[in-house]
Amino acid sequence: VIALKQTFAGEIDDYNKRDYLNIARVAHKKSVESNGRDNFLAFHHLVGLARALFDTHRLFELHELLKESLPRANRTLGPNNNIAVWMEELLQKVKQVSALGIDESSGCPVIVPVVVLGYDSSSENKYFTTIHPEFPTPVRMRSTESVSMSSLELFPNTAVILQNLTTAKHLNGKKAVVVDYDKKRGRYQVVFEEDDTKPCLVKKENLKIFFFD
Repeated sequence: VIALKQTFAGEIDDYNKRDYLNIARVAHKKSVESNGRDNFLAFHHLVGLARALFDTHRLFELHELLKESLPRANRTLGPNNNIAVWMEELLQKVKQVSALGIDESSGCPVIVPVVVLGYDSSSENKYFTTIHPEFPTPVRMRSTESVSMSSLELFPNTAVILQNLTTAKHLNGKKAVVVDYDKKRGRYQVVFEEDDTKPCLVKKENLKIFFFD
């Protein structure tokens, strides 16, 4: 579970994140200007930019970048090219919401990694989940299960929408990305796409999972 959880977290220290992303942006921009955006080198630098966006929790920008560039990569490089395959895998990773949940199907509650499939429209703030395909134990969960947000532990790089905030109402409806969990305060640290909006700590009940199309 720990290893699985770490695969969803960025690997770059906060101190270096801004420089890391800026370098990737400049490299990609110069490559496009020199070679054209459909050149192999431009796609090579696009991979570097995509990785930097993922590591710095810029999921919304990353999703748009991959949606726009993946069809071009498939046409230019071919769908079986390593770069195109990597881009498709990253896009699916961005779209798939993973978390820790509780499996009670055996009669004894067990913490397991799950995939959050979508909203349960029949109940407020509930989600359909299923056991994560990479979980290597014989634990069996029903094909889908409706669970409340309170029973889920979100992984880093989960896209969310802030809601029902009373002391920071201006943040309600804003999209953000989970980067960490503060155990002492019982809140998630989230960051925003906008550089002028500072990261903040938010209670779980004030987060709604965002699903990419």
